[in-house]
Amino acid sequence: MIVNMSTTEKTELSRKRGLSGSTLKIMAVISMVIDHIAAVLILMGIYYKFIPNAENTAMYFSPNLKTIYTLMRAIGRISFPIFCFLLVEGYVHTSNKKKYALRLFIFALISEIPFNLAFGNKIFIPASRLNNVFFTLFLGICVMYLIEFIKSKKINKVGTAIAIIATIVVFGVIAKFIKCDFNYHGILCIALFYIFRENRILQILSGIVVFLYEVLASFGIVYLSLLPIYFYNGKRGLKSKYFFYIFYPAHLLILYFIRVYLASIGI
Repeated sequence: MIVNMSTTEKTELSRKRGLSGSTLKIMAVISMVIDHIAAVLILMGIYYKFIPNAENTAMYFSPNLKTIYTLMRAIGRISFPIFCFLLVEGYVHTSNKKKYALRLFIFALISEIPFNLAFGNKIFIPASRLNNVFFTLFLGICVMYLIEFIKSKKINKVGTAIAIIATIVVFGVIAKFIKCDFNYHGILCIALFYIFRENRILQILSGIVVFLYEVLASFGIVYLSLLPIYFYNGKRGLKSKYFFYIFYPAHLLILYFIRVYLASIGI
């Protein structure tokens, strides 16, 4: 028996058969690692001479290496929108939102030294430089919690909208001030993904708008992240609750020590 299906029905069927949360996470992690290899080993290890406190000592950057570096950084742009989306899904489905937020904050603190070593060659670098992505995700959790709280008060629609916008702006400013990875763009992405969590199309459209600033730098590759998000099937997939929490600081340390070793042998 042949069943004729509309394009919409085929798309919905594809989504149901689509990508689990663990698959999305693996895709994001691979993209992130490619980005960090470029940033930690090529940029910090080759473009900047590996001498502590001499981060601005530029070395020769061959055209071929520059092309490889640029492409790797562009591929790396795929990871963050997926992490934002998974954060929202995790927040919506977690049984304990306060523990979820606390866990992110703890690992933000744990990851800061590996992050500083990888991207600054120092254990401690000025807060004005940059802080790791866990801080962005933690602030995103706070924004979602406050949006949920504001909506629970059941004030009029205008008042609710003003309060939500004010919350996003305040946390965006905080993210910008403390130099979180992706700063206010990250906060806005998380907030919009959360607000439109019942409508995947609006999530995708909001992602397109938020990451317009990345289009030229990533050659539009950042938008490839929205395709797997669209085909997310709502399933958790493989259980890997603490994988990313541990992997993130661990891989930064590994990349840092690889760079130290390469510098010690004159590369």
